[in-house]
Amino acid sequence: RSRLQRLRSRPCPTRFGWFLDERSSLGAVSKNHVSAQDFIPEMPLASSMDDKFHAFYVFTAVRRFMFFLDPKRRSRIPIATLAASDISFELHEMADVAAGSDRAARNSWFLPDNAKRVYSDYLELDEDHNGMLSKAELLNFRGLRGEARLTKAFVERVYAEIITYRTNEATGEGEMDFKTYLDLVLAFENLATPQALAYFWRLLDVKKQGSIDVFTINYFFREVADSIRDEGYDAPITADVVDEIFDMVKPKDPTKITYDDLRDSKQAHTVISMLTDVAGFLAYDNREHMMQPEDDDLEES
Repeated sequence: RSRLQRLRSRPCPTRFGWFLDERSSLGAVSKNHVSAQDFIPEMPLASSMDDKFHAFYVFTAVRRFMFFLDPKRRSRIPIATLAASDISFELHEMADVAAGSDRAARNSWFLPDNAKRVYSDYLELDEDHNGMLSKAELLNFRGLRGEARLTKAFVERVYAEIITYRTNEATGEGEMDFKTYLDLVLAFENLATPQALAYFWRLLDVKKQGSIDVFTINYFFREVADSIRDEGYDAPITADVVDEIFDMVKPKDPTKITYDDLRDSKQAHTVISMLTDVAGFLAYDNREHMMQPEDDDLEES
């Protein structure tokens, strides 16, 4: 049976299942058509949720559907796409999961505690408590694992390309709302997905030429290198990093890397991490050193 048939044949349908059935005649679902009553499944994990958090939970949960299933950002998802997606299946499965009983459930975006953590992180970043994030505030972003360290160059690109709201008329500085923040979190937490690549590509393609080149890699990596030096360590030579990235991707044109080159290389998540996140680059750079003690022991024996 198809996934849609399995979703609709469950003995204890969730409200989300009814939502799919009742609105299928519309042909598509809009984020503006979803309410807490429609969306929150009748499941043990949601039963203890504070009523005041329902709206934020719905907003957080719906954003994942939009990020992965609405690539053209039309704010609409075809019913067939929605019903057949792994995301719908995951949400539906949550109806039968008791808190803490399943590892996948504990890591699920739809777990209320995880949604609260995302929102709490946002509130913590918002130091001036105006409901938005400035560039300076976003620089403190650490991701759900608490490890990310974004560079100023990358944050500048986020604010240049992603829709923000002008809150300082004097400087014209834009600030990031919670919806835009959720997209950033989803992109960083799912680096190996096509949707994340599409998100990051518009930020990496600085010159709007449909490719990244030596200039682009230099533009992003120089701040990664500066951060490493600021901590008292020797930073890799930028030219070596450029060569390493081109060797990983193996583009058709040796002078530039296109979107298709990066996607087909299966190394997009690594390249993105190396150029946008100091901790991500260090994790990549130290991958061989972490195995070094074992090699040294072998040599000594």
